Amino acid sequence: MVLWPAAFPLNADPVAEIGSFSLFKAVDFSRLAKGEVLAERPPPMTFPRGLSAQFCYLVPKDLQETVALLKNFNPSQHPELNIYLFSNISPRPAPNDFVKLKSAPNNEAVRAFARATAKRQGSGLQMSASEEKLNFVDRGGGGVLSPDVCAFWSGILQRRATDFLAGGLSRQPPYADSVRASEEAAALLKEQEKIQARFAPLAAMLDEGGGNPALYWEMFDVEGKAALSLGASYSRRNGGGWQSMDAEYYCSGGYYVYVTFMELWPVKLGTQPATLVWQGDILSSATVGTLRGIERSIAANLLIKDVRRDTAALLGETSR
Repeated sequence: MVLWPAAFPLNADPVAEIGSFSLFKAVDFSRLAKGEVLAERPPPMTFPRGLSAQFCYLVPKDLQETVALLKNFNPSQHPELNIYLFSNISPRPAPNDFVKLKSAPNNEAVRAFARATAKRQGSGLQMSASEEKLNFVDRGGGGVLSPDVCAFWSGILQRRATDFLAGGLSRQPPYADSVRASEEAAALLKEQEKIQARFAPLAAMLDEGGGNPALYWEMFDVEGKAALSLGASYSRRNGGGWQSMDAEYYCSGGYYVYVTFMELWPVKLGTQPATLVWQGDILSSATVGTLRGIERSIAANLLIKDVRRDTAALLGETSR
């Protein structure tokens, strides 16, 4: 049963739409109106490295303002998210897009990342075999990441971003353990058929690249070691609402691929305009592939906890 005490749809039935492709067959708007982020966890994937969860929440802004909020959100401004650096990448990736690397914070996670970079092979860093073998001498100097370390990673990130634009995930070199981002994403989507169909025009960009996405990179904490990731965000109008797909197609640690699908509908919260958001997160991780039984359930719960934390930071900006 759908409860509508605090919000109602405009010119559509978003709850019926959500029920047609997601795990949410009922949406309690009284809970959403209080700021709760509803979550649903599907049964474990047959793909051993896969993990997923789905979410619903309300943003107390109209659709246009919510889209702008999502596009302009900078997670590095929220210390609780443990994202040290965030930066956009230009449509033609260039070395200057990664200049913020030299301002990485001097903490143990970043120092561990610098040590792993010097070692590379056997360090736990996720990169291709050819990237591991690149000539590299760290002459020190600069900040916690020396100029040589910054140049090394700037080159890797620039090449991977350029390759993604040229041909999507298939152009990404395989990780040294022979895992390919394209195959990981395909395996994840195979078990999300309704979502893949719902977001087909956006999901196609994973294979094709191009399409004028918003490109970015991040440095963040993964269990005490800093990691770098590359992402591409696509969006489009869908009837009276909005769809987006955020694909992190490379990561130096933590996961291989992380894709977030979102659909937004204009609704009203009392008499005020608001936006109903459905979100689906899917990821592939080497660590998840080692988990069984209750350990895998715990990993799914941690994913839900992390997304709720991230969403709380986003919603916190609506009061500014």
